[in-house]
Amino acid sequence: MSRIDEFLAVVEDPAAAPVAGADPLDGVILDLLAHVAFADGEVGEEEFTLLSRLYPERGLGEILSQVDAATERPLDVDALARAFPTHLERGKALRFATHMAWQDRRLDPGESQLIRELAARLRELPEY
Repeated sequence: MSRIDEFLAVVEDPAAAPVAGADPLDGVILDLLAHVAFADGEVGEEEFTLLSRLYPERGLGEILSQVDAATERPLDVDALARAFPTHLERGKALRFATHMAWQDRRLDPGESQLIRELAARLRELPEY
């Protein structure tokens, strides 16, 4: 099971155990989630709740700091494509990002636009 599959299991099943340990992909995944969460101009309580479920070993302050750092720079789509080298994995990453966008039970136009643009860019990039 890939790292993105482990995270998807957590967001798609509220009873699922949190993902344990750290993985090199965590930074890329957290950057993706931070950009989606902030696409509407703020990171809401529901979005922080999801991040806390996904990264239970990290305190809220550490998560907040990582989200702030991630949103200070553009999302690195090339790094995302390398982290998820196949179109199937990229589709899972987009599905995961969509879960983040819906955490507050509404899809903001900024979130929707980011996911659409990200899907188009990832589709254009070759598989690695």
